Amino acid sequence: MRTDPPSRRLLAPLLFVVAYGLLALAWAMAQPDPLSGRPPDGALRADRLDDLALWLLAVALATALAWRPAAGSLSLAGIAVALTPGVVFLGGAAGGDGLVFAAGIAVLAGAARIAGDERRAPWTFAATALAAVLLGLGAPELAGVGGPGEAWEALGSGLATAVGGFGAGSRLPPLGLVIWALALLALVLAADRFTDDAGRRLLWSGALVTAVAALLLYGPARAAAGETPYARHALALLAFTPVLAGDLLARTGVTWWPRLGAGCFGLLALVQLLGFLTGYEDARGDGTTAWVAAALLGGAALAAAGALTGAGRTPSAQEEPSCERGNSGGNGGACPQPR
Repeated sequence: MRTDPPSRRLLAPLLFVVAYGLLALAWAMAQPDPLSGRPPDGALRADRLDDLALWLLAVALATALAWRPAAGSLSLAGIAVALTPGVVFLGGAAGGDGLVFAAGIAVLAGAARIAGDERRAPWTFAATALAAVLLGLGAPELAGVGGPGEAWEALGSGLATAVGGFGAGSRLPPLGLVIWALALLALVLAADRFTDDAGRRLLWSGALVTAVAALLLYGPARAAAGETPYARHALALLAFTPVLAGDLLARTGVTWWPRLGAGCFGLLALVQLLGFLTGYEDARGDGTTAWVAAALLGGAALAAAGALTGAGRTPSAQEEPSCERGNSGGNGGACPQPR
């Protein structure tokens, strides 16, 4: 069985974090001031960089907690779907509001890792606890939102905003929303297909519970805060479904991912770029060409991370007997006999 050197095993998660760092940096540096509508000045960019550092730390924690070297980039698929263009926009241009989503994703990734691993490494508890601290920093008033409200009417537009809302009425084009919805559906159905009965029950029951909780919380939040990033905090709960689906797939392993990984991540990168160019209509002016280039580099890094699909094996394959080692002292029936 071929194994990858440590440098290669770490390359995919490193590219993954760099990709989202570049995409969020492009938003932070190019997005106009929401109050004046003018290009951001030095002070605003400095403030955004401070917030971006915490957001990127949360993304790095989520990546580390989800990463399984044997599964390669498949283990990051759930995080990639959860980090929608709207979440990346908030991370770059909306301060603590973006931290709520990134830290929430990291907490969910940590919970899935701790619950799914028989041998729980101490660092996973520490990383999950740090993610919880970051979540508290981003949403100190989240627990105060309550009451059912008229959420059904607002939930559809709220989901669209969470996936591809960029402020000032700018939204991801319908094609981007469709691609992202199909990516989520494919991820969940693949997890349902390849996981065991216990994982399947957890996936669907958890998706239902978090959807209902988001429904009950989002209506009052929107009524109180209007069309602001704060109103989206409750929707961070919906990241549970893609994060858990990705974790279940990474634990089970699928044989088709090495052929499709680069294309899947490349498609998600394309939607991220489409969102950036849509959200900032003046991206070619005011000296922002460099930030468009940063977004393009981020998209390329994301696609490259998807291409690193591990050593051509799945986690479950590691438990299969090896004919090369000669199991049970003499095959023991585990390996086919030569004719």
